[in-house]
Amino acid sequence: MKKIVYLILLSLLFFWPYQSLAYLAKVNGEEVGIKDFKQYLVEFHLYEQMHPKEKKGKAALTTEALEQKLKKLIDEYLMAQEAKRLGLDQDSSYLKNMNDVRKELALSKFWQEEVKKMNITDKVLKNYYNRRLTKIHVRQIFTKDKKKAQKALKRLKSGKSFSEVAKVFSEDPFAQRGGDMGLVTRGRMADAWEKVAFSLKPGEISDIVKTDAGYHIIKVEKIISPKPEIFEKDKTWFKKQYIKQKLKERRKELTTALRKKAKIEINHKLFEKIDVNDKESTGILAKVNGEEIRVEAFLPALKKRLWGAKAMAKRWHFKIDEKKIKKSVLDQMINDSLLAQEALKKGYFRKDKNLQNTLKKFQRYFLATLFKQKIIAPQVKIEEKELKEYYQRHKEEFRAPTKYKLSLIKVSTKKEAEEIREELIAGADFSLLARKKSKGSSAKKGGLLGWISEDKMPSQVKEAVSKLKPGDISPVIKDNGKYIVLKLEEKKLGEQLPYEKVKMDIEKKLWYRKFNKMLSKYLKELRRISKIEIDKATLKKVEEEFKIGS
Repeated sequence: MKKIVYLILLSLLFFWPYQSLAYLAKVNGEEVGIKDFKQYLVEFHLYEQMHPKEKKGKAALTTEALEQKLKKLIDEYLMAQEAKRLGLDQDSSYLKNMNDVRKELALSKFWQEEVKKMNITDKVLKNYYNRRLTKIHVRQIFTKDKKKAQKALKRLKSGKSFSEVAKVFSEDPFAQRGGDMGLVTRGRMADAWEKVAFSLKPGEISDIVKTDAGYHIIKVEKIISPKPEIFEKDKTWFKKQYIKQKLKERRKELTTALRKKAKIEINHKLFEKIDVNDKESTGILAKVNGEEIRVEAFLPALKKRLWGAKAMAKRWHFKIDEKKIKKSVLDQMINDSLLAQEALKKGYFRKDKNLQNTLKKFQRYFLATLFKQKIIAPQVKIEEKELKEYYQRHKEEFRAPTKYKLSLIKVSTKKEAEEIREELIAGADFSLLARKKSKGSSAKKGGLLGWISEDKMPSQVKEAVSKLKPGDISPVIKDNGKYIVLKLEEKKLGEQLPYEKVKMDIEKKLWYRKFNKMLSKYLKELRRISKIEIDKATLKKVEEEFKIGS
Protein backbone atom coordinates (compact mmCIF):
# COMPACT_ATOMS: atom_id res chain seq x y z
CA MET A 1 0.00 0.00 0.00
CA LYS A 2 2.76 2.45 0.96
CA LYS A 3 4.67 1.85 -2.27
CA ILE A 4 1.52 2.43 -4.35
CA VAL A 5 0.75 5.71 -2.57
CA TYR A 6 4.38 6.77 -2.99
CA LEU A 7 4.27 6.16 -6.76
CA ILE A 8 1.00 8.07 -7.06
CA LEU A 9 2.50 10.99 -5.15
CA LEU A 10 5.56 11.10 -7.38
CA SER A 11 3.48 10.87 -10.54
CA LEU A 12 1.38 13.80 -9.33
CA LEU A 13 4.47 15.97 -9.40
CA PHE A 14 4.22 15.83 -13.18
CA PHE A 15 0.56 15.05 -13.90
CA TRP A 16 -1.76 17.01 -11.61
CA PRO A 17 -5.41 16.77 -12.71
CA TYR A 18 -6.76 19.87 -10.96
CA GLN A 19 -4.99 22.68 -12.76
CA SER A 20 -8.29 24.51 -13.31
CA LEU A 21 -8.80 24.78 -9.53
CA ALA A 22 -7.16 27.85 -8.06
CA TYR A 23 -6.49 26.81 -4.49
CA LEU A 24 -7.13 24.24 -1.78
CA ALA A 25 -7.45 26.67 1.12
CA LYS A 26 -7.06 30.33 2.07
CA VAL A 27 -5.37 31.56 5.25
CA ASN A 28 -6.18 35.21 5.94
CA GLY A 29 -6.52 35.69 2.20
CA GLU A 30 -3.25 33.91 1.35
CA GLU A 31 -3.84 30.94 -0.91
CA VAL A 32 -2.62 27.43 -0.10
CA GLY A 33 -1.96 26.13 -3.58
CA ILE A 34 -2.70 22.59 -4.66
CA LYS A 35 0.90 22.09 -5.82
CA ASP A 36 2.11 23.38 -2.47
CA PHE A 37 -0.01 20.83 -0.61
CA LYS A 38 0.97 18.08 -3.03
CA GLN A 39 4.67 18.71 -2.39
CA TYR A 40 4.00 18.83 1.34
CA LEU A 41 2.37 15.39 1.12
CA VAL A 42 5.32 13.99 -0.84
CA GLU A 43 7.73 15.21 1.85
CA PHE A 44 5.48 13.79 4.56
CA HIS A 45 5.33 10.40 2.87
CA LEU A 46 9.11 10.26 2.45
CA TYR A 47 9.40 10.98 6.18
CA GLU A 48 6.97 8.14 6.89
CA GLN A 49 9.10 5.81 4.75
CA MET A 50 12.18 6.65 6.84
CA HIS A 51 10.31 6.59 10.16
CA PRO A 52 7.66 3.85 9.86
CA LYS A 53 4.91 3.77 12.46
CA GLU A 54 5.07 1.19 15.22
CA LYS A 55 1.74 -0.32 14.13
CA LYS A 56 2.82 -2.34 11.15
CA GLY A 57 0.52 -2.53 8.18
CA LYS A 58 -1.23 0.79 8.91
CA ALA A 59 -1.41 2.97 5.79
CA ALA A 60 0.61 6.18 6.00
CA LEU A 61 -2.23 8.20 4.40
CA THR A 62 -5.90 8.08 5.36
CA THR A 63 -8.66 10.69 5.05
CA GLU A 64 -7.92 11.72 8.62
CA ALA A 65 -4.17 11.89 7.96
CA LEU A 66 -4.74 13.95 4.80
CA GLU A 67 -6.81 16.50 6.74
CA GLN A 68 -4.21 16.57 9.52
CA LYS A 69 -1.46 17.30 7.01
CA LEU A 70 -3.49 20.15 5.53
CA LYS A 71 -4.04 21.49 9.05
CA LYS A 72 -0.31 21.27 9.70
CA LEU A 73 0.46 23.16 6.49
CA ILE A 74 -2.12 25.81 7.40
CA ASP A 75 -0.40 26.13 10.80
CA GLU A 76 2.86 26.83 8.97
CA TYR A 77 1.13 29.63 7.05
CA LEU A 78 -0.25 31.05 10.31
CA MET A 79 3.15 31.00 12.02
CA ALA A 80 4.83 32.64 9.02
CA GLN A 81 2.16 35.35 8.89
CA GLU A 82 2.50 35.99 12.63
CA ALA A 83 6.30 36.11 12.35
CA LYS A 84 5.99 38.70 9.60
CA ARG A 85 3.52 40.75 11.68
CA LEU A 86 6.06 40.73 14.51
CA GLY A 87 8.82 41.97 12.19
CA LEU A 88 10.85 38.74 12.14
CA ASP A 89 11.20 39.08 8.36
CA GLN A 90 13.84 41.71 9.18
CA ASP A 91 15.82 39.34 11.42
CA SER A 92 19.44 38.97 10.28
CA SER A 93 19.36 35.14 10.29
CA TYR A 94 16.18 35.14 8.16
CA LEU A 95 17.66 37.63 5.67
CA LYS A 96 20.86 35.56 5.41
CA ASN A 97 18.95 32.31 4.88
CA MET A 98 16.78 33.87 2.19
CA ASN A 99 19.82 35.40 0.48
CA ASP A 100 21.50 31.97 0.43
CA VAL A 101 18.34 30.32 -0.94
CA ARG A 102 17.95 32.92 -3.69
CA LYS A 103 21.53 32.25 -4.76
CA GLU A 104 21.11 28.47 -4.72
CA LEU A 105 17.85 28.58 -6.70
CA ALA A 106 19.23 31.05 -9.23
CA LEU A 107 22.41 29.00 -9.67
CA SER A 108 20.40 25.82 -10.14
CA LYS A 109 18.36 27.48 -12.88
CA PHE A 110 21.54 28.94 -14.41
CA TRP A 111 23.22 25.53 -14.70
CA GLN A 112 20.04 23.98 -16.09
CA GLU A 113 20.19 26.52 -18.90
CA GLU A 114 23.87 25.72 -19.48
CA VAL A 115 22.99 22.03 -19.86
CA LYS A 116 20.31 22.88 -22.43
CA LYS A 117 22.97 24.56 -24.56
CA MET A 118 25.04 21.35 -24.78
CA ASN A 119 24.87 19.31 -27.99
CA ILE A 120 25.11 15.82 -26.48
CA THR A 121 25.09 13.28 -29.31
CA ASP A 122 25.85 9.55 -29.13
CA LYS A 123 29.17 10.23 -30.85
CA VAL A 124 30.12 12.78 -28.19
CA LEU A 125 29.14 10.37 -25.42
CA LYS A 126 31.05 7.43 -26.95
CA ASN A 127 34.22 9.52 -27.15
CA TYR A 128 33.75 10.52 -23.52
CA TYR A 129 33.08 6.89 -22.55
CA ASN A 130 36.25 5.62 -24.24
CA ARG A 131 38.32 8.35 -22.63
CA ARG A 132 36.76 7.93 -19.19
CA LEU A 133 36.93 4.12 -18.96
CA THR A 134 40.24 3.41 -20.67
CA LYS A 135 42.47 1.76 -18.07
CA ILE A 136 46.22 1.78 -17.91
CA HIS A 137 48.37 -0.67 -15.97
CA VAL A 138 50.92 1.65 -14.37
CA ARG A 139 54.14 1.59 -12.40
CA GLN A 140 55.53 4.71 -10.78
CA ILE A 141 58.50 5.95 -8.81
CA PHE A 142 57.48 8.68 -6.39
CA THR A 143 59.67 10.88 -4.20
CA LYS A 144 59.45 14.30 -2.58
CA ASP A 145 63.14 14.90 -3.41
CA LYS A 146 63.82 16.22 -6.92
CA LYS A 147 67.49 15.13 -6.87
CA LYS A 148 66.44 11.63 -5.85
CA ALA A 149 64.00 11.55 -8.79
CA GLN A 150 66.79 12.66 -11.14
CA LYS A 151 69.06 9.84 -9.89
CA ALA A 152 66.25 7.30 -10.40
CA LEU A 153 65.64 8.53 -13.95
CA LYS A 154 69.37 8.32 -14.72
CA ARG A 155 69.43 4.67 -13.61
CA LEU A 156 66.39 3.87 -15.74
CA LYS A 157 68.09 5.42 -18.78
CA SER A 158 71.17 3.33 -18.08
CA GLY A 159 69.05 0.21 -18.57
CA LYS A 160 68.08 -0.75 -15.00
CA SER A 161 64.65 -2.35 -14.65
CA PHE A 162 61.84 -0.08 -13.48
CA SER A 163 60.89 -2.52 -10.72
CA GLU A 164 64.39 -2.57 -9.20
CA VAL A 165 64.75 1.23 -9.31
CA ALA A 166 61.31 1.70 -7.74
CA LYS A 167 62.22 -0.56 -4.81
CA VAL A 168 65.32 1.53 -4.14
CA PHE A 169 64.08 5.08 -4.77
CA SER A 170 60.28 5.20 -4.47
CA GLU A 171 58.64 6.50 -1.30
CA ASP A 172 55.01 5.52 -1.84
CA PRO A 173 53.12 2.38 -0.68
CA PHE A 174 53.77 0.67 -4.06
CA ALA A 175 57.58 0.76 -3.75
CA GLN A 176 57.98 -2.84 -2.56
CA ARG A 177 55.82 -4.02 -5.46
CA GLY A 178 58.25 -2.51 -7.90
CA GLY A 179 56.07 0.60 -8.17
CA ASP A 180 53.12 -1.43 -9.48
CA MET A 181 49.95 0.65 -8.97
CA GLY A 182 47.68 -1.75 -10.83
CA LEU A 183 44.97 -0.40 -13.14
CA VAL A 184 44.24 3.33 -13.15
CA THR A 185 41.42 5.28 -14.81
CA ARG A 186 41.14 9.02 -15.32
CA GLY A 187 39.98 11.10 -12.38
CA ARG A 188 41.98 9.32 -9.67
CA MET A 189 45.28 11.17 -9.88
CA ALA A 190 46.49 14.77 -10.25
CA ASP A 191 45.82 16.42 -13.64
CA ALA A 192 49.54 16.79 -14.44
CA TRP A 193 50.13 13.10 -13.64
CA GLU A 194 47.19 11.92 -15.77
CA LYS A 195 48.10 14.14 -18.71
CA VAL A 196 51.46 12.40 -18.98
CA ALA A 197 50.40 8.88 -18.00
CA PHE A 198 47.56 8.64 -20.52
CA SER A 199 49.78 9.93 -23.32
CA LEU A 200 52.31 7.09 -22.94
CA LYS A 201 52.35 3.92 -25.02
CA PRO A 202 52.86 0.46 -23.46
CA GLY A 203 56.48 0.11 -22.35
CA GLU A 204 57.20 3.86 -22.42
CA ILE A 205 58.69 5.66 -19.41
CA SER A 206 57.98 9.33 -18.72
CA ASP A 207 60.33 12.10 -17.76
CA ILE A 208 59.99 13.51 -14.22
CA VAL A 209 56.43 14.74 -13.59
CA LYS A 210 55.91 17.35 -10.87
CA THR A 211 52.66 17.50 -8.85
CA ASP A 212 51.72 19.10 -5.51
CA ALA A 213 52.63 15.80 -3.82
CA GLY A 214 56.17 15.58 -5.23
CA TYR A 215 58.00 14.05 -8.22
CA HIS A 216 56.85 11.05 -10.26
CA ILE A 217 58.34 8.84 -12.96
CA ILE A 218 55.66 6.82 -14.75
CA LYS A 219 55.73 3.66 -16.81
CA VAL A 220 52.70 2.26 -18.67
CA GLU A 221 52.70 -1.53 -18.92
CA LYS A 222 49.39 -2.02 -20.72
CA ILE A 223 46.37 -0.11 -22.06
CA ILE A 224 42.91 -1.67 -21.74
CA SER A 225 40.10 -0.16 -23.83
CA PRO A 226 36.49 -0.41 -22.54
CA LYS A 227 33.92 -2.77 -24.04
CA PRO A 228 31.32 -1.14 -26.38
CA GLU A 229 28.38 -3.08 -24.87
CA ILE A 230 28.88 -1.43 -21.47
CA PHE A 231 28.29 1.98 -23.09
CA GLU A 232 24.89 0.94 -24.44
CA LYS A 233 23.89 -0.53 -21.09
CA ASP A 234 24.87 2.51 -18.99
CA LYS A 235 24.44 5.36 -21.49
CA THR A 236 22.25 7.42 -19.12
CA TRP A 237 24.85 7.26 -16.36
CA PHE A 238 27.65 8.29 -18.73
CA LYS A 239 25.55 11.20 -19.96
CA LYS A 240 25.23 12.46 -16.38
CA GLN A 241 28.99 12.14 -15.86
CA TYR A 242 29.68 13.93 -19.14
CA ILE A 243 27.38 16.81 -18.13
CA LYS A 244 29.10 16.98 -14.73
CA GLN A 245 32.52 17.28 -16.38
CA LYS A 246 31.37 19.89 -18.90
CA LEU A 247 29.78 22.00 -16.18
CA LYS A 248 33.05 21.85 -14.25
CA GLU A 249 34.90 23.13 -17.34
CA ARG A 250 32.24 25.81 -17.92
CA ARG A 251 32.52 26.93 -14.29
CA LYS A 252 36.27 27.39 -14.66
CA GLU A 253 35.83 29.32 -17.89
CA LEU A 254 33.16 31.59 -16.39
CA THR A 255 34.97 32.33 -13.14
CA THR A 256 38.15 33.23 -15.03
CA ALA A 257 36.19 35.74 -17.14
CA LEU A 258 34.20 37.12 -14.17
CA ARG A 259 37.32 37.64 -12.05
CA LYS A 260 38.83 39.89 -14.71
CA LYS A 261 36.06 42.48 -14.35
CA ALA A 262 35.18 41.95 -10.66
CA LYS A 263 36.15 44.16 -7.73
CA ILE A 264 37.69 41.72 -5.24
CA GLU A 265 39.00 43.04 -1.92
CA ILE A 266 40.78 40.68 0.48
CA ASN A 267 41.74 41.49 4.07
CA HIS A 268 45.19 39.89 3.77
CA LYS A 269 46.14 40.71 7.36
CA LEU A 270 43.08 38.86 8.70
CA PHE A 271 43.56 36.05 6.19
CA GLU A 272 47.15 35.40 7.34
CA LYS A 273 46.07 35.45 10.97
CA ILE A 274 43.29 32.83 10.60
CA ASP A 275 44.06 29.37 11.96
CA VAL A 276 41.86 26.31 11.43
CA ASN A 277 41.47 25.90 15.22
CA ASP A 278 40.50 29.54 15.68
CA LYS A 279 37.13 29.79 17.43
CA GLU A 280 37.05 33.50 18.15
CA SER A 281 37.89 35.32 14.92
CA THR A 282 35.06 37.16 13.21
CA GLY A 283 34.84 39.83 10.58
CA ILE A 284 34.90 40.47 6.87
CA LEU A 285 37.55 38.38 5.15
CA ALA A 286 36.84 39.57 1.62
CA LYS A 287 34.40 41.53 -0.53
CA VAL A 288 33.32 40.45 -4.00
CA ASN A 289 31.71 43.37 -5.83
CA GLY A 290 30.68 44.62 -2.40
CA GLU A 291 29.33 41.28 -1.17
CA GLU A 292 30.92 40.08 2.06
CA ILE A 293 32.71 36.80 2.71
CA ARG A 294 32.94 36.46 6.47
CA VAL A 295 35.38 34.51 8.62
CA GLU A 296 32.43 32.66 10.20
CA ALA A 297 31.59 31.14 6.81
CA PHE A 298 35.21 30.61 5.76
CA LEU A 299 36.36 28.55 8.78
CA PRO A 300 33.90 25.61 8.40
CA ALA A 301 34.79 25.35 4.69
CA LEU A 302 38.51 25.38 5.55
CA LYS A 303 38.11 22.67 8.20
CA LYS A 304 36.25 20.42 5.77
CA ARG A 305 38.87 20.84 3.04
CA LEU A 306 41.79 20.25 5.44
CA TRP A 307 40.17 17.09 6.78
CA GLY A 308 40.01 15.65 3.26
CA ALA A 309 43.53 16.77 2.42
CA LYS A 310 44.97 15.22 5.58
CA ALA A 311 43.26 11.92 4.87
CA MET A 312 44.78 11.89 1.37
CA ALA A 313 48.20 12.90 2.69
CA LYS A 314 48.13 10.05 5.20
CA ARG A 315 47.36 7.55 2.45
CA TRP A 316 50.06 8.81 0.06
CA HIS A 317 52.65 9.79 2.69
CA PHE A 318 53.13 13.43 1.74
CA LYS A 319 52.91 16.72 3.59
CA ILE A 320 50.15 19.19 2.89
CA ASP A 321 50.61 22.92 2.41
CA GLU A 322 47.96 24.49 4.68
CA LYS A 323 48.60 27.98 3.29
CA LYS A 324 47.91 26.75 -0.21
CA ILE A 325 44.72 25.01 0.92
CA LYS A 326 43.59 28.18 2.73
CA LYS A 327 44.05 30.16 -0.47
CA SER A 328 42.18 27.59 -2.58
CA VAL A 329 39.20 27.62 -0.16
CA LEU A 330 39.00 31.41 -0.30
CA ASP A 331 39.35 31.32 -4.09
CA GLN A 332 36.46 28.89 -4.32
CA MET A 333 34.27 31.06 -2.09
CA ILE A 334 35.07 34.08 -4.26
CA ASN A 335 34.21 32.07 -7.38
CA ASP A 336 30.95 30.87 -5.81
CA SER A 337 30.02 34.46 -5.01
CA LEU A 338 30.79 35.64 -8.55
CA LEU A 339 28.72 32.85 -10.12
CA ALA A 340 25.77 33.51 -7.80
CA GLN A 341 25.87 37.20 -8.64
CA GLU A 342 25.90 36.38 -12.34
CA ALA A 343 22.94 33.98 -11.93
CA LEU A 344 20.92 36.57 -10.00
CA LYS A 345 21.42 39.10 -12.82
CA LYS A 346 19.41 36.82 -15.10
CA GLY A 347 16.17 37.81 -13.34
CA TYR A 348 14.84 34.28 -13.02
CA PHE A 349 12.59 35.21 -10.09
CA ARG A 350 10.74 37.72 -12.26
CA LYS A 351 10.19 35.28 -15.12
CA ASP A 352 9.73 31.83 -13.57
CA LYS A 353 6.56 31.19 -11.51
CA ASN A 354 7.86 27.85 -10.25
CA LEU A 355 10.90 29.61 -8.82
CA GLN A 356 8.67 32.25 -7.26
CA ASN A 357 6.57 29.56 -5.57
CA THR A 358 9.66 27.69 -4.36
CA LEU A 359 11.04 30.92 -2.92
CA LYS A 360 7.74 31.56 -1.11
CA LYS A 361 7.89 28.07 0.33
CA PHE A 362 11.34 28.75 1.81
CA GLN A 363 10.19 32.15 3.11
CA ARG A 364 7.28 30.50 4.88
CA TYR A 365 9.45 27.71 6.30
CA PHE A 366 12.16 30.06 7.64
CA LEU A 367 9.59 32.48 9.13
CA ALA A 368 7.68 29.65 10.82
CA THR A 369 10.94 28.25 12.22
CA LEU A 370 11.99 31.69 13.44
CA PHE A 371 8.59 32.16 15.07
CA LYS A 372 9.11 28.99 17.09
CA GLN A 373 12.70 29.93 17.97
CA LYS A 374 12.14 33.59 18.88
CA ILE A 375 8.57 33.70 20.19
CA ILE A 376 7.74 30.28 21.64
CA ALA A 377 11.08 28.84 22.80
CA PRO A 378 12.08 31.78 25.07
CA GLN A 379 8.83 31.36 27.02
CA VAL A 380 9.65 27.77 28.00
CA LYS A 381 11.09 27.65 31.51
CA ILE A 382 11.98 24.48 33.42
CA GLU A 383 12.49 24.70 37.19
CA GLU A 384 14.86 22.43 39.12
CA LYS A 385 11.91 21.34 41.25
CA GLU A 386 10.08 20.01 38.16
CA LEU A 387 13.13 17.99 37.10
CA LYS A 388 13.51 16.36 40.49
CA GLU A 389 9.80 15.59 40.77
CA TYR A 390 9.80 13.95 37.34
CA TYR A 391 12.84 11.87 38.33
CA GLN A 392 11.15 10.66 41.53
CA ARG A 393 7.92 9.75 39.70
CA HIS A 394 9.64 7.95 36.80
CA LYS A 395 12.65 6.28 38.38
CA GLU A 396 12.14 3.10 36.38
CA GLU A 397 12.89 5.06 33.19
CA PHE A 398 16.35 5.84 34.46
CA ARG A 399 18.12 2.57 34.86
CA ALA A 400 21.26 1.25 33.18
CA PRO A 401 20.44 -1.38 30.51
CA THR A 402 19.35 -4.79 31.82
CA LYS A 403 21.94 -7.55 31.38
CA TYR A 404 21.21 -11.14 30.40
CA LYS A 405 23.40 -14.21 30.76
CA LEU A 406 22.62 -16.25 27.64
CA SER A 407 23.44 -19.52 25.95
CA LEU A 408 22.93 -19.99 22.21
CA ILE A 409 22.49 -22.69 19.58
CA LYS A 410 22.86 -21.51 15.98
CA VAL A 411 21.92 -23.59 12.91
CA SER A 412 21.36 -23.04 9.20
CA THR A 413 17.67 -23.93 8.77
CA LYS A 414 14.47 -23.04 10.56
CA LYS A 415 13.36 -26.68 10.57
CA GLU A 416 16.52 -27.80 12.38
CA ALA A 417 16.17 -24.98 14.90
CA GLU A 418 12.56 -25.92 15.64
CA GLU A 419 13.52 -29.59 16.15
CA ILE A 420 16.28 -28.56 18.57
CA ARG A 421 13.87 -26.33 20.48
CA GLU A 422 11.41 -29.23 20.85
CA GLU A 423 14.20 -31.40 22.28
CA LEU A 424 15.14 -28.65 24.76
CA ILE A 425 11.53 -28.17 25.87
CA ALA A 426 11.32 -31.95 26.37
CA GLY A 427 14.29 -31.74 28.78
CA ALA A 428 17.41 -32.22 26.61
CA ASP A 429 20.66 -30.77 27.96
CA PHE A 430 21.32 -27.37 26.30
CA SER A 431 25.10 -27.59 26.72
CA LEU A 432 25.35 -31.03 25.08
CA LEU A 433 23.11 -30.05 22.13
CA ALA A 434 25.10 -26.84 21.60
CA ARG A 435 28.42 -28.74 21.47
CA LYS A 436 26.91 -31.25 19.08
CA LYS A 437 24.83 -29.09 16.72
CA SER A 438 25.57 -25.36 17.07
CA LYS A 439 27.57 -23.66 14.32
CA GLY A 440 28.45 -20.67 16.47
CA SER A 441 31.86 -19.96 18.02
CA SER A 442 30.27 -20.49 21.45
CA ALA A 443 29.61 -24.20 20.68
CA LYS A 444 32.85 -25.28 22.38
CA LYS A 445 31.61 -23.66 25.62
CA GLY A 446 28.27 -25.44 25.45
CA GLY A 447 26.70 -22.41 23.76
CA LEU A 448 27.46 -20.04 26.65
CA LEU A 449 27.65 -16.41 25.47
CA GLY A 450 28.02 -14.85 28.90
CA TRP A 451 26.54 -11.52 30.03
CA ILE A 452 25.11 -9.28 27.30
CA SER A 453 23.62 -5.81 27.78
CA GLU A 454 20.19 -5.33 26.17
CA ASP A 455 21.35 -2.22 24.32
CA LYS A 456 23.89 -4.39 22.46
CA MET A 457 21.29 -6.90 21.22
CA PRO A 458 19.54 -6.90 17.82
CA SER A 459 15.91 -5.77 18.25
CA GLN A 460 14.41 -9.21 17.51
CA VAL A 461 16.69 -10.88 20.09
CA LYS A 462 15.98 -8.19 22.70
CA GLU A 463 12.22 -8.58 22.19
CA ALA A 464 12.36 -12.36 22.62
CA VAL A 465 14.77 -12.39 25.60
CA SER A 466 12.87 -9.69 27.52
CA LYS A 467 9.89 -12.09 27.79
CA LEU A 468 11.91 -15.00 29.24
CA LYS A 469 12.43 -16.06 32.82
CA PRO A 470 15.71 -17.70 33.95
CA GLY A 471 15.77 -21.26 32.59
CA ASP A 472 13.34 -20.48 29.72
CA ILE A 473 14.03 -21.36 26.09
CA SER A 474 13.33 -18.70 23.45
CA PRO A 475 11.30 -19.16 20.27
CA VAL A 476 13.31 -19.72 17.07
CA ILE A 477 14.79 -16.37 15.99
CA LYS A 478 16.10 -15.51 12.53
CA ASP A 479 19.41 -13.66 12.83
CA ASN A 480 21.70 -12.72 9.89
CA GLY A 481 20.46 -15.56 7.68
CA LYS A 482 20.84 -18.18 10.45
CA TYR A 483 18.36 -19.50 13.04
CA ILE A 484 19.05 -19.35 16.75
CA VAL A 485 17.58 -20.68 19.96
CA LEU A 486 18.51 -18.97 23.23
CA LYS A 487 18.38 -19.99 26.86
CA LEU A 488 18.18 -17.36 29.57
CA GLU A 489 20.55 -18.37 32.36
CA GLU A 490 20.35 -15.29 34.58
CA LYS A 491 19.03 -11.72 34.46
CA LYS A 492 20.30 -8.53 36.18
CA LEU A 493 18.22 -5.37 36.24
CA GLY A 494 20.22 -2.27 35.39
CA GLU A 495 21.27 -0.16 38.36
CA GLN A 496 19.38 3.03 39.17
CA LEU A 497 21.05 6.01 37.46
CA PRO A 498 21.67 9.01 39.73
CA TYR A 499 19.67 12.21 39.18
CA GLU A 500 22.67 14.28 38.09
CA LYS A 501 23.51 11.82 35.33
CA VAL A 502 20.03 11.95 33.76
CA LYS A 503 19.16 15.56 34.57
CA MET A 504 19.87 16.82 31.04
CA ASP A 505 17.73 14.08 29.47
CA ILE A 506 14.81 14.94 31.76
CA GLU A 507 15.23 18.65 31.04
CA LYS A 508 15.17 18.00 27.29
CA LYS A 509 12.04 15.83 27.55
CA LEU A 510 10.17 18.34 29.72
CA TRP A 511 11.32 21.26 27.59
CA TYR A 512 9.90 19.76 24.38
CA ARG A 513 6.70 18.77 26.18
CA LYS A 514 6.19 22.37 27.39
CA PHE A 515 7.27 23.81 24.05
CA ASN A 516 4.73 21.72 22.11
CA LYS A 517 1.97 22.54 24.61
CA MET A 518 2.70 26.25 24.38
CA LEU A 519 2.93 26.14 20.58
CA SER A 520 -0.42 24.30 20.36
CA LYS A 521 -2.01 26.94 22.59
CA TYR A 522 -0.62 29.77 20.47
CA LEU A 523 -1.74 28.10 17.22
CA LYS A 524 -5.22 27.54 18.62
CA GLU A 525 -5.52 31.26 19.27
CA LEU A 526 -4.13 32.12 15.83
CA ARG A 527 -6.74 29.84 14.24
CA ARG A 528 -9.48 31.48 16.31
CA ILE A 529 -8.66 35.01 15.15
CA SER A 530 -7.81 34.06 11.56
CA LYS A 531 -10.02 33.57 8.52
CA ILE A 532 -9.37 30.04 7.22
CA GLU A 533 -11.31 28.75 4.23
CA ILE A 534 -10.93 25.15 2.97
CA ASP A 535 -12.26 24.11 -0.41
CA LYS A 536 -13.84 20.81 0.62
CA ALA A 537 -14.64 19.84 -2.99
CA THR A 538 -11.01 20.16 -4.03
CA LEU A 539 -9.84 18.28 -0.93
CA LYS A 540 -12.28 15.50 -1.79
CA LYS A 541 -10.89 15.28 -5.33
CA VAL A 542 -7.37 15.05 -3.92
CA GLU A 543 -8.57 12.24 -1.67
CA GLU A 544 -10.17 10.40 -4.60
CA GLU A 545 -7.05 10.75 -6.73
CA PHE A 546 -4.96 9.21 -3.95
CA LYS A 547 -7.53 6.43 -3.58
CA ILE A 548 -7.55 7.08 0.15
CA GLY A 549 -10.05 5.42 2.45
CA SER A 550 -10.75 6.55 5.98
